[in-house]
Amino acid sequence: MNKRIVAIMMVILLAFALTPCDVVKVNAENSDRLTISKSVEKSYKTTGDTFIIELSTDKAGVATGSLKISGISNEVKLTQFKGTLVEVRDAMLKGDDAIKSVLRGFRGVKPDTEESIFSFGSAKGAATSVLIIDLENARAQSGTEVNIVLKANITEPTVEVEPIVNEKTYQFVLGAEELYWPMSIESLSKFSMNKEKRFGSYDWCLCDSNKKEIVSDKNPEASSLNYPVIIDKGNYYVKTKLSSTGELELGAMSFDITPVSESIHSNNTKGSAKTIKLGKKYSDVYTTIPSDEPHYYKFTLKKTKKVKLTYSKDDDVGITFGLYKKNGKHVALAYANATDSNNGTAKWGLSYKKSIKLKKGTYYIRVEKGRDTCDGKYTFMIK
Repeated sequence: MNKRIVAIMMVILLAFALTPCDVVKVNAENSDRLTISKSVEKSYKTTGDTFIIELSTDKAGVATGSLKISGISNEVKLTQFKGTLVEVRDAMLKGDDAIKSVLRGFRGVKPDTEESIFSFGSAKGAATSVLIIDLENARAQSGTEVNIVLKANITEPTVEVEPIVNEKTYQFVLGAEELYWPMSIESLSKFSMNKEKRFGSYDWCLCDSNKKEIVSDKNPEASSLNYPVIIDKGNYYVKTKLSSTGELELGAMSFDITPVSESIHSNNTKGSAKTIKLGKKYSDVYTTIPSDEPHYYKFTLKKTKKVKLTYSKDDDVGITFGLYKKNGKHVALAYANATDSNNGTAKWGLSYKKSIKLKKGTYYIRVEKGRDTCDGKYTFMIK
């Protein structure tokens, strides 16, 4: 902790010096207590170097707020703590580790600029937070009056959910309960979720019509997430839930749902391989839902022939493209922009071209999962 923050903390310590723990008396000119039960706006004037505001809520929810400070020429430093002034004082008396446990963060506030500056809340009921506004060195002239305008509101936990539609943003507050957002898909579609965490973090997963999980969030702490999958026509749910206990979560999410023209493949075994013609281009969509089985194609050469294999795929689609003899022996493997290798070592890319001499016989092409993110379109041709 830097010396200035320690000095500010000493201001709080002095505020407690003449009072018992359950009663806090701070210089009224340089402090305030404010309960946020609805949208509120309050102004303060001070000539001091420090202003302290103890904020509280009287119900479950996430309180968010902004500050606008006039009468200054330099950026103001703001420190936010979790808990009450009493709890902050007790933490300071215990040392740095205890202080860090209640410290929520630091922010800067520019002159005459309204900025979103704080958030706090609880899924279980009332919550408290302490703001310390450091005005030292912010004035053009020491001792001049500073005007502070605080705006705040509280958002209660989301109870009712809306059906998910394309490109709409959904804001929500997660309490103790999981939320299931219904979604109806009219045709085979590419689905991705854009995730934003605004307070804390949350988990999400895609569920089938029976609310059984089929795709889960692999990084709940991420600020945003784009996880594309291909899903068939049907009814689904997106489930959102707390990723940690105790703290309530404020988040937002939107979805990109884009129909694709190809149908769910049926050529997912060697015996059901689709027969292809040389010189014709073929396209399909690889999906992991409802299963991640390979796609098989086959062609037959009546004599030895040099053929040219071309293959391309959507960006960041981790699928492999393999050419095999009828007996299963590997002939060529393309991850795209790959160097053929019998052990499958290759580099990821978007396209692949190779000329290869093949003997008379039947050959199979197998398109299959190569890594986690693998849903998307691919195109190939052999001529």
